[in-house]
Amino acid sequence: MTNTDEDRLVVPRVLAVTRGQVPRDWTQPYALSYLPSFEIDAIGAQIREKHLDTSSLLALCHHVRRHFAGTLLVNSRADVALEAAADGVHLPSSSIGLVSRLRRRVTRPFLIGCSVHSAAEARLAAGHGADYVVVGPVFETPSKKGMGVPLGLDGLEAVIQSLSIPAIAIGGIDTQRARLVLGRGAYGVSGIRGFQSAADLSALVRASIPRKTRERSRSQQADKFASS
Repeated sequence: MTNTDEDRLVVPRVLAVTRGQVPRDWTQPYALSYLPSFEIDAIGAQIREKHLDTSSLLALCHHVRRHFAGTLLVNSRADVALEAAADGVHLPSSSIGLVSRLRRRVTRPFLIGCSVHSAAEARLAAGHGADYVVVGPVFETPSKKGMGVPLGLDGLEAVIQSLSIPAIAIGGIDTQRARLVLGRGAYGVSGIRGFQSAADLSALVRASIPRKTRERSRSQQADKFASS
């Protein structure tokens, strides 16, 4: 069974990625202090903690799910995402081929996204059925060293023009650059280092998401918590 287009979840326009530094013996108070910016409306959270074993990662995702009403994605681990009732999985570019297999297997609304670094990878991900791609790095950033020369705004736009699915920009994104990439057609923005401050993320939300969408998201989050 596959999901129809009508069943698919809405891709977040601001995607905050965790830093990969949650300790293996994390505690609940620590986890909440680690994710303060995720309390802001209208964003998605991507749990990217590659060093955690399955049980620790699952426990962390369950914990975040209880305290965060926005879109919750898990990096690479579709099994953990499904078990934790997350909204989807985010795959590296090396796993693009898994998208179509996951799409056939998952029987509930479930986002599947991919990191891509070129127009060819982006088209391949879309062809396999990805809901969105994260494109980058657009600008230089410490978290993306070793990924080659940044695409720049022209390179980003070239990738976007080859797609019919949402493209989220990553790599050195701040409030000013968010406006630049959105002006080149990006659907949204993502980041790690610059997305951990609640003040900075709030500014990014205001820059990236129309006011009506933010207000609708706030109402939907209230309804989600009220029904849980």
